[in-house]
Amino acid sequence: MGINNGHFREFGRFRLDAENKVLWAGEKPIDLQLKEIELLCLFTERRGEILSKDEILDLVWADSFVEESNLSQHVYRLRKIFKAFGETGDLIQTVPRRGYRFIGEIGISAEDIVIERHSISRTLIEELNDSAEPGFAAVLKLNWSRVRSSFLASLIGLVVLASASGIYFSNRVATGTSQIKSIAVLPLRDLDRANDGSFGLGFADALITRLGSVENMRVVSTNAVIRYVDEPREPLDVGRELNVDAVIDGTLQKANGNIRVTLRVTRTVDGKQIWANSFDQSERDIFGLQDLIATQTAKNLSLSLDERRGFQSVNKDAYEFYTQGLYLFRRRETSRSIPLLKKAIELDPQFAKPWSLLAASYAMGDDMPNAESTIDKAIELDPNLAEAHAVRGFIKMFIDWDWAEAERSLDRSIDLDRSSVEAHHWRGILHQIRGRSEEAVIDLNRALELDPTSANLISDLGYVYFFSRDYDKAEELYTRAEALSPNIVGGRLMSLYELQGREFEAYQANLKANCPGRSPQNKRLCEETRRDFLRRAGIKGLARLNLDATLGRLRNGELAEFDIASNWYYCATLYTLLGDKPNAIRSLNRAIAAGTRYGITNFTFPFVAFNPVFDSLREEPGFTELLAKMNLANGTRGAN
Repeated sequence: MGINNGHFREFGRFRLDAENKVLWAGEKPIDLQLKEIELLCLFTERRGEILSKDEILDLVWADSFVEESNLSQHVYRLRKIFKAFGETGDLIQTVPRRGYRFIGEIGISAEDIVIERHSISRTLIEELNDSAEPGFAAVLKLNWSRVRSSFLASLIGLVVLASASGIYFSNRVATGTSQIKSIAVLPLRDLDRANDGSFGLGFADALITRLGSVENMRVVSTNAVIRYVDEPREPLDVGRELNVDAVIDGTLQKANGNIRVTLRVTRTVDGKQIWANSFDQSERDIFGLQDLIATQTAKNLSLSLDERRGFQSVNKDAYEFYTQGLYLFRRRETSRSIPLLKKAIELDPQFAKPWSLLAASYAMGDDMPNAESTIDKAIELDPNLAEAHAVRGFIKMFIDWDWAEAERSLDRSIDLDRSSVEAHHWRGILHQIRGRSEEAVIDLNRALELDPTSANLISDLGYVYFFSRDYDKAEELYTRAEALSPNIVGGRLMSLYELQGREFEAYQANLKANCPGRSPQNKRLCEETRRDFLRRAGIKGLARLNLDATLGRLRNGELAEFDIASNWYYCATLYTLLGDKPNAIRSLNRAIAAGTRYGITNFTFPFVAFNPVFDSLREEPGFTELLAKMNLANGTRGAN
């Protein structure tokens, strides 16, 4: 049992004031959320004890229901803050399948005996007067029920002093908006056009980007709303489907060289319209109009925007080509988006957004040299463009295998845009590649909050649980993803069932993975052939059938260059299932060589380090050397 008397507790570089809910690093107060302070109070009070996640949720969130991932996210933030202030070890230890344990050494601060509450105020006043460190927010989280009147007077003086020092503080709350913590912005309906809806999507994307900078506000991603371009829905239905507190929708129309935009904000819980406005501006200043819309929307929802992310002034024709490219990119039609983005750049070479999106299109299309040079140009033009840092992180992950630099880029992207679904998605994948499953789950859950109906995200979250050997949770998520997109998880489900010896389910998944999209006659022949192999030789018979067919295509030169690497990787999984370890490792090396030779990205290569499919290869000669080619260490069972 740790120390539980006295409200000042010292550990490492830190001093925790458990009574007033303030954490100090040296002489600086740290800006933490209240629940994180309460978690830290619990951990330090019961130092050395293993606290189950259920017990922690019951004690810290006694009056509300929250998901377990919420707890994991707060623990992750505490660890990250400890690391940022120079703490090298894990103060909060994860005990697999049991919970958490605080293992730092705790002492009672001498200040616990002699300090008075008003001295806390004086220290904070001096801190804020001397620097612009973000300590002011920590003051607002003090436990007011325990503050004496003398301390309250000091705090009033603090607010005055903070204002004099240029610290901005606002407590405006617009009528009907105080409970809005999540928003969906729908593509605006273009009243002039019977086109692809790209112009209205561009306006929505701009507003999503700006509102995404707001602290503690969930703004669902452009990916989550793009389908409403082709499938218009009532805003209230969309809000309930995406589980948000409010929906922003509207129209736009061009007339006499101007653009008129009409917006409204509808509260999901009761369908009440809580704000509406119209905006008119010259079509030559589209970005100025978008800036005005974002500023006014935020003001009327009592939100504070990140001023680093204002809009550029760009050529209006370049902007239209960019929105058309954005629309096609979001639909994964990268070959069609590239010429439009190039045209936008030709019309306005200083416009950073099309450079960033072009780099992403190149990366998705396996044009790696162009992807790297193009993303460097985007960041040169706009160092605060969040999506550019996310794309750079993606490139560093899957092209350069530079994991540390990838993490720096993705961290920077999320710092600039907390609502970047791509950055959270890719950072979650990166955490898993580096063996940090718990952090991977946190980021992927955050990405799912921003894009709740993404089958790809749900499937990737299932993949993380699969790598952690939690097969039940993986199957649950794969099944959810399959319900949204029938062909997205066939291969993953097949691997899961094969490892569990569930031959019939593996056979069914095999059919989905290998027989879709064929004519009825060919599909029937495909299924009959596999059924025959399953009856005669079991799941290994199916594996041999698939292996022979794949090797035949590789040897006969039937595959395009961009398919060669992935097919050698597939051969490696089949050789492993059949127990042929030397050929499995040989195939993995051929997959990496083919990817390097043709400049092809295969997103599954790095997962070899933790994929349970390859557990039998880990002690084989050459396996560690194979991982070293990707700058990876050999993973272990159940690594976190």
